[in-house]
Amino acid sequence: MAAVAQIVQGSGAVESDALLFPRNAVLIGGVVVYIVLLVGTSVLLKRQITTELFLIVGWTTLMFLELNALFAQGQFMKSTVIVLLVITLIAAVVSMICYLLYYLSSNLVRGRRPRHARSAFKLRGSP
Repeated sequence: MAAVAQIVQGSGAVESDALLFPRNAVLIGGVVVYIVLLVGTSVLLKRQITTELFLIVGWTTLMFLELNALFAQGQFMKSTVIVLLVITLIAAVVSMICYLLYYLSSNLVRGRRPRHARSAFKLRGSP
């Protein structure tokens, strides 16, 4: 948790004029995206709430804060930051797809874990 606090504090230490986008917009955006995905996945898709969603959104938000601060410090050019932001978004979307597919596939097996998850933990020689 200390590292997260340092990232948030560090992103606030740079001049706001040099930022690519406002720091508060990133933080508020992360909270809004988390709430929308939480409601969407739990209410609409009827899936249990787990830590993975928080971790995916939290990691993405922290990456945006870091890249924003590094750009403001002159460590990266604007084009480099944009490429890294796109890569971060792709990683977040792929993570969300895997997150949802795992639980959607378990519903198809009528409440049990999907076959691939069970077989991953199957011991040799066990039935």
